[in-house]
Amino acid sequence: MKYHVWRLPIQCFNGYPDFPEEVFSLIPQVPIKPQEGDHIEMDQKMFPTASIGFIEKVEFPASGGILMFSHPMKVPTRGIIIPEALQAADVVKKYIKSWLSFFGGKMRYFLFPLFVVPQSLFNRIAWKWIEMTADFVESVVLHFAFNFPIVLKPKYLSPAVAELYRVGDSQFGYTREGKIIVTFLCLALENDRNYRYRVQDILGDIDGIEIKIHSRKEIARLVKLLMTRDRARGWSYLENVIKLVLWFRPQMTKMIVAFLWELDMMKIQLDAQDMYFCLNDAHYDYLGLSYEERQKKFETLKVGENGVVSESHATTEGDEQGDTKEKLS
Repeated sequence: MKYHVWRLPIQCFNGYPDFPEEVFSLIPQVPIKPQEGDHIEMDQKMFPTASIGFIEKVEFPASGGILMFSHPMKVPTRGIIIPEALQAADVVKKYIKSWLSFFGGKMRYFLFPLFVVPQSLFNRIAWKWIEMTADFVESVVLHFAFNFPIVLKPKYLSPAVAELYRVGDSQFGYTREGKIIVTFLCLALENDRNYRYRVQDILGDIDGIEIKIHSRKEIARLVKLLMTRDRARGWSYLENVIKLVLWFRPQMTKMIVAFLWELDMMKIQLDAQDMYFCLNDAHYDYLGLSYEERQKKFETLKVGENGVVSESHATTEGDEQGDTKEKLS
């Protein structure tokens, strides 16, 4: 049996022509056959752009997105990792982290007046920063997309990222800068699954009533939840910036609430297919469970036909009695 690494038809910021709906124009690279029983690794000299193992096939569900079947995994992953996109995301993540450390570090005491200036002046300053960031993001993405575009069309994004793109594009995509930043954030989440699963986990914990009535308190709780559950990354700078925004820039708070309120949480929340890949992460307490509790939950996941994962719930003693009574009647 031959295994192929596939390149998908994708769309970049500068606007590529629309591809056929069926997306059959997949371009196979050099066919390769893994050694029986060996742990499969890509030969970086032969395949410098490959970093995710051997892809047996990809499927395009009617609901949208992409399912990637990799040898020897029995369960497909949602989305396909494009190494160049991951590299672009890594560059911009460092850029954003440097700004967060600047605004959320000790310098925030000197920058405090920036958050209490009149709204009109704050808007001009903020817009300049947004323009600068969008230009930087676009240059990075186009640099890594020199040989081919690296941004998936929205209908091929994984369900959670597609929903984030839908809401982000509707609220911020009316400007060039907003379109670029929203598209890049979705690019990063689509290719960096660790961040995507964390975002899904935190957003899936939103209290729909509290986000409307006590917006600042609920947003602060979500950030604190991220800090508590993620033991691999430090989020203190983000927490400091969010606090400044929540207390001194009510308009930005309203924008955050409007974005969160419009999300369809059924598409955002972690489901069994996502849990199969993230519950074993020892560095993040998904669903607020300890590592031992997540291991027990993982054991309840059942892999069915075509790699579909479902969660089986253990039958309790009360349920068994109820079933017995029903059979007797």
